[in-house]
Amino acid sequence: MVHFRTLFALVFSFGVFLSATAGAGDYFPAKGAVVETAVIDDGFEFDFKFNGWLAQLNTNVSNTRIGYEDNIFIGLGDILGNLDWMLPVGADLRKGRVGFLPDIVAMKLSGASPTPRRLFARMDASLKLLTANLPFYYRVVDDEDLQLDLLAGARFLWVESDVTVSGGALGSVIGPAGAQGNIQSWNAIAGIRAQQQINDKIFTSIYADMGTGEADLTWQVQADIGIRMKENMIMSVGYRYLTFDLSRRATNVGLTSSGPIIVTTWEF
Repeated sequence: MVHFRTLFALVFSFGVFLSATAGAGDYFPAKGAVVETAVIDDGFEFDFKFNGWLAQLNTNVSNTRIGYEDNIFIGLGDILGNLDWMLPVGADLRKGRVGFLPDIVAMKLSGASPTPRRLFARMDASLKLLTANLPFYYRVVDDEDLQLDLLAGARFLWVESDVTVSGGALGSVIGPAGAQGNIQSWNAIAGIRAQQQINDKIFTSIYADMGTGEADLTWQVQADIGIRMKENMIMSVGYRYLTFDLSRRATNVGLTSSGPIIVTTWEF
């Protein structure tokens, strides 16, 4: 069930988005006017993106009732060493000035290690994570050197952890024991995206958004520099930072993913 704050934030962000698009006529010439720098194409365009995000994970958990706090850091080396699979894909679907910019990162990590105590001899752990950014955008500026988009949409977070301990003095008697937990969070987001052309092949871009809903706050920023390799292929490198602050009664959870990103884009 979608949290009321998520629904309110979603309605508000789309209200701002629609207000901006409704007022765009004040900034752009009337239909039929000659504009030399306009490059908007009324046809349908589609870009497919493979987002090689080399992210590290940092989770902070605290409980105000019992004064408990813990921080779990999973570095890039740990992720690559325990990665079962990853799906980092995105797209850019456009028609005229309106577009949709889905971006999905899903992964599963798993590993095993001996335990530090004798009650159990072995611990098996797995972590599944999914983030889905689903913003729509309206292009308010589009010329040969600069494109600027206003965005509004939603972001979804899903994390599931599974830990099993076995063996040892206690495990050999009662058998394996385990625990499982999960987090789901829908949030409305709003933001901007800008791309500046340096020359006919090289460009810089920045993306930023912020939102709320089932999370107290979530925000994201990404900066890239890219180069056109072929007529329909672009490669870019940059840095991406994504964070969630969630409250569950007396428990507060902060989840952050950050690291370099390599994006390959195919234009159709």
